[in-house]
Amino acid sequence: FTTYVPLTDLTPTPGNPKKHEVERIIESIRTHGFVDQPIADERTGTILGGHGRREALIEMQTRGDRLPAGLLLDDDGGWLVPVQRGWASRNDLEAKTVNIKLNKIGEDGGWHPRSLTTYLEDIVTGDAGLFDSLAIPEGELDILLRQVDPETLPRAADEEDQAP
Repeated sequence: FTTYVPLTDLTPTPGNPKKHEVERIIESIRTHGFVDQPIADERTGTILGGHGRREALIEMQTRGDRLPAGLLLDDDGGWLVPVQRGWASRNDLEAKTVNIKLNKIGEDGGWHPRSLTTYLEDIVTGDAGLFDSLAIPEGELDILLRQVDPETLPRAADEEDQAP
């Protein structure tokens, strides 16, 4: 279940090992709103996932940014953050394991190259600024594109006009 919690009450997991690109997270929140809830551990009272988003929100509030979409204001003007609640770790080792898995599983999943390439093409032709906000390193993009047969990709209208 989801509850709204004061930003000041979001307690990070001590020693959280994940690094964060706070400026990129801030840019994403400014562009799209707050779309990915932190996950609380009811046993410890800390968040297991969402540390970077927490840092970004604190920085945004410190800079005087306006309230991002997806958050609420409390009666005193404080930011209320939606938090996923209802799960409790059995012990500290399980909490640490879940903390790592919440970050690692998404990285390990990889991509369906053809589907991702189609998405990227839609984004770059529809809004180059949104495409740039993805900040995909050129080398990574080249590797992805080499995995896809160019003949199976949709062609832009101007390419179709030039086809023999």
